[in-house]
Amino acid sequence: MKNKLLKLISLVLLVILMQSCSLSKNTVKNKIVVPKNYLGQSSDSINMGNIGWKTFFNDAKLINLIDTALVRNYDLRYALQQIEISNAYYSMSRKAVFPSLQLDAKYDKLLEKQYALGLSTSWEIDVWGKYNNTKNASKSRFLASKSGLQFTQTVLISQVAKAYYELLAYDAELDIIERNIKLQSNALDIVRVQNEAGKATSLAVQQFEAQLYSTKAQYNEIRQLIISTETNLNVLLNRAPQPIERNKIGVADGITKQLNVGIPAQLLNNRPDLKEATLLLTAAGFDVKAAFKAFYPSVVISPFAGFQTNSLNMIVNPSSMVLNMLGGLTAPLFQQGKIKANYQIKMSEQRQAFLNYERVLNQSLNEVQSNLWKLAEIEKEIDLKSKEFSVLDSAISTSRDLYAYGYANYLEVINAQKNARDTEIRLINTKKERLFLLVDLFKSLGGGR
Repeated sequence: MKNKLLKLISLVLLVILMQSCSLSKNTVKNKIVVPKNYLGQSSDSINMGNIGWKTFFNDAKLINLIDTALVRNYDLRYALQQIEISNAYYSMSRKAVFPSLQLDAKYDKLLEKQYALGLSTSWEIDVWGKYNNTKNASKSRFLASKSGLQFTQTVLISQVAKAYYELLAYDAELDIIERNIKLQSNALDIVRVQNEAGKATSLAVQQFEAQLYSTKAQYNEIRQLIISTETNLNVLLNRAPQPIERNKIGVADGITKQLNVGIPAQLLNNRPDLKEATLLLTAAGFDVKAAFKAFYPSVVISPFAGFQTNSLNMIVNPSSMVLNMLGGLTAPLFQQGKIKANYQIKMSEQRQAFLNYERVLNQSLNEVQSNLWKLAEIEKEIDLKSKEFSVLDSAISTSRDLYAYGYANYLEVINAQKNARDTEIRLINTKKERLFLLVDLFKSLGGGR
């Protein structure tokens, strides 16, 4: 009878092991090839993403704003709590391999009075490494949450910097508008004098006056944009509405001129979001292993030590001491469907983690390459716009001189002023876009982490 029971147990365990072995193993493999260098760039290991953000941004007032945001921003504080949660899960998983200990006190009076007091424990020995894999998965997620915090920080720094440079561009536009208001006011005064002297029509006066009103309205539009941008920046800094202190440095300064991007392989360590995706993929791999180990039998040891007697006075008497050591092999006979479903879920989650990793890696490579190409083109655009403005600025005085001698009409003067103003504003905005690209390149390389 005993031999038959042993054969039955062996047969059941064999069926369980065969079923687990018949399942598909971890088939997710990284086949993504990281290029050796960026297109059009040499294989130089110097990387601006490794520069501290306080070095990259050399504007003291911007640095002060970023410092405030790093302390007060809601998203960053939320990410800090996520680290605490991940750390707690990791702590729980580390303690899962230790035995549980409990104090038992019992009284049974059904058959005869029995008093019992003792300590019992239950310890599942991690023979197959199921709990160890669960612990490693929790550790990877804890490290991933730290990388998630770093990525939130890089995004926040770029948002604050862009809002700041937006304000600098608006300030520069206001200066342009103010100069044009003075210029157009003087031109209007001259035309009015000419009209009184019969040398200009009332239509010319009306046109110059309308142009002045349009420019003043544009001034108020920019003021509204400044208010909106300051509001958005105060929200990022999580503080009450207040003016944003900033320098009058223009949009061509206030940032490092170093443009070394290193090599693509450095993104694997420098990009926090890519590092987070890598760690989550690693965690998913450990989850699959742990789910697979659940098919194997569990080895449990349950020792007991205490006192048992029919007299309360004898409860701690040495003669009433009881020692018991129990152990067993537990096979999941009737939970195969549930365990198999959980294993398939973990396999699918691992594939999702790999797809996310692949997406973030390709996005990282494309962001850096795109920013490099755009920077090269925008430098050419700035050069051409600068030349265009220089010509149009000269055309203003030329048109006024020609108008004074009767060789040009008032519309040509108005158009010359408008074209020069609009081109100068476009030049300012192009320079602002260049700063945006530099910030985006810094972030795409993992700068600010």
